[in-house]
Amino acid sequence: MFEIKMIAAAVIAGLAFIAIALSRIAIIIDASTAILKSWRSFKETRDSSPSAVHGVFFRIQNCILLMVGLILGPILYVKGLPNVALAMMICTYMVYIARRLFVSRSTT
Repeated sequence: MFEIKMIAAAVIAGLAFIAIALSRIAIIIDASTAILKSWRSFKETRDSSPSAVHGVFFRIQNCILLMVGLILGPILYVKGLPNVALAMMICTYMVYIARRLFVSRSTT
């Protein structure tokens, strides 16, 4: 009976690990497409006002920081800094959620 519980726990942990990895890949792809869309729209409009330039580069910076946080979090965890890695991953997901909420509210 104990072995069955241990196997079930290992399967659930494995599925959770796969779900987290897939969500990280999806966030990186989403951030990459957001960078490309921002840059493309900036080049198409040719709007060189300071607010437009600042907005585009702010979005690009936000997406790059998001990707760096997603990549560095597991590396820091493996290197022996689990608290720093956990804080970085939580902040990264919070930035992603805030960015998605801002994008969804600004486009409606």
